[in-house]
Amino acid sequence: MIKIFGIATMFAVGGVFLEIAVTKAVPYLSQPSNSFDALPRSFGLFVIVITFLDLWIVNYSSVVGKARKTYMEIAAKNGEKDTDKRYSLPNMYVDGSTKPALSFNCVQRSHQHIMESIAQFNMVALMAALNFPIVAALLVSLHTAGRMTWCKSYANSEGEPGKRYDHPLAFHIWTSMLGLAFLAFISGFVFLL
Repeated sequence: MIKIFGIATMFAVGGVFLEIAVTKAVPYLSQPSNSFDALPRSFGLFVIVITFLDLWIVNYSSVVGKARKTYMEIAAKNGEKDTDKRYSLPNMYVDGSTKPALSFNCVQRSHQHIMESIAQFNMVALMAALNFPIVAALLVSLHTAGRMTWCKSYANSEGEPGKRYDHPLAFHIWTSMLGLAFLAFISGFVFLL
């Protein structure tokens, strides 16, 4: 945890300097937007990447639906009892410790985790982007890549949830979140001053 916090701090502090350097080098990005004078043009970059993330999340829900059907069929072929009842909606998870049940539950959990954290993520990202839109966009992009990798690893883990962090990029769902939270705090102080 300390390692992740250290990396997130490095991203956030480095991000502040990067934001200053980029807006000095490309003054156009710090000019007011045509649509809303209080926000710089670079805020548009943030809007694009956060919208991409949210659309990907909506699309990812189809993975769970397909997995539900696939693992229900595998369980039925393996002779499991009550597969329709156990694997069908409104059950979120499948009871049992068979390979198909555990595999489906990992797919479901990969989606459920997103639903548990996306509201907080979007909020700190937005607060950070109000003062640091370029860095916020980069951290959201890092989070998106990490989240896609994490979900794929989790869904393909065949019932072994520890495999969700097999790819080093997967850890960046946390470092990006902490970096954005740090920038959101700085944004809060900037507004107060």
